[in-house]
Amino acid sequence: MLADIIRVTVAMYEEMFGEDCAYMMVFHQSPTSKYDDYRLHIEFYTPHISRDRIKYAAGIEWSAWIFTHDGVPEERVKELKQAI
Repeated sequence: MLADIIRVTVAMYEEMFGEDCAYMMVFHQSPTSKYDDYRLHIEFYTPHISRDRIKYAAGIEWSAWIFTHDGVPEERVKELKQAI
């Protein structure tokens, strides 16, 4: 099931940004101590903003290792749903 989810996600990004889209897949393990609100989750990061634009990280992003995504979340979700 996890493999299917990853396969669909990668196919969605390749549809949005073109064949052989580069991406980073990051696994966040759930804590070993008791935290009911935290779960294992996976994040995908691509260097693309759109099919023909690449995002270049700003200084604050590199220094804090927190990367922002350009655009309004609601619009980005629509793009992802269309790519599926």
